[in-house]
Amino acid sequence: MMYDRLCSTWPVAGGVLVQDGLAYAAAGIIDYDGTYVYALDAATGRPKWANMTSGHLDKSLRKGVSAQGVLTLAADRLWMPGGNVISPACYNLQNGECLSRSVGDGSPRSNRGEEIGVFGQDYLVFGGRLKYSGIRNDVNPGLFTLAKIDSKGVGRATNVGFGKIPPAWSSEVLVMANGPRSAPVCVDNAALISFMENATGADLRGQQTDARPQQSVHDTFKRKWTAQGFEGGDAVAFAIAKNTIVTTMEKQRSRALASDWTLVGLDPQTGQVSWRQRLPSAVMPGGLLVNRHGQVVVVHEDGSVTCFR
Repeated sequence: MMYDRLCSTWPVAGGVLVQDGLAYAAAGIIDYDGTYVYALDAATGRPKWANMTSGHLDKSLRKGVSAQGVLTLAADRLWMPGGNVISPACYNLQNGECLSRSVGDGSPRSNRGEEIGVFGQDYLVFGGRLKYSGIRNDVNPGLFTLAKIDSKGVGRATNVGFGKIPPAWSSEVLVMANGPRSAPVCVDNAALISFMENATGADLRGQQTDARPQQSVHDTFKRKWTAQGFEGGDAVAFAIAKNTIVTTMEKQRSRALASDWTLVGLDPQTGQVSWRQRLPSAVMPGGLLVNRHGQVVVVHEDGSVTCFR
């Protein structure tokens, strides 16, 4: 059972990724039920390769990669959030071999979450909301990891923020909220990559705190800006356009269980609020995009979609 409905044991829940005439997809939920990763000819549907074994990299434990998120391509490999044992998992683009091998004793040791993306040329950002969890999921909000791609998979890594809301980035900046009830923060990509290339192991691990297991990376070097006007609010989605950084904000009404939702435009240089627009209902985490025509599309928790100029 999944969300009160009968679900296949092997849904293609991470979507389909198409690149250079091939369609990539992964079927499965939990590693011990099996994980099946395919590369298909996008025109005919004929398999180029299929990996049927990465869910059971350790056959005795029946542990390995779980199909727990979207797919991406980087460094001539296919990458997928793989659950709490191996994540992210990577596959050889030519034959589908799983290049992630060690499961240890099968106990949780990876940053879970359904999000993954390519940052710059040599880094991945992954983590966020758990794949099969409630929309609000305040019990385990997760975190996002920035990791350098190396020959074995991912190498040196650090936290770039806490919470379930995916960051957004362009070729110049990265924008995110560092956990619930925090204002949007903008950091410079060049400074972030320089930090990753030159930081010591202690810098990457951060400092232990009472409130959080670790600091995030933008607690350790200068931010470009922190947005103003979000006091008591919660940013739940980001999109970067040519002249504006767009976000959605939830703010709980005083002495009430209901919240007000707002679409907000931020000046990309200063983080100052340029405009606000009321929204009709709650917004999905990460449910925001700007299309090629400059229209802002917002996806709501109830399944409705709102579009703005």
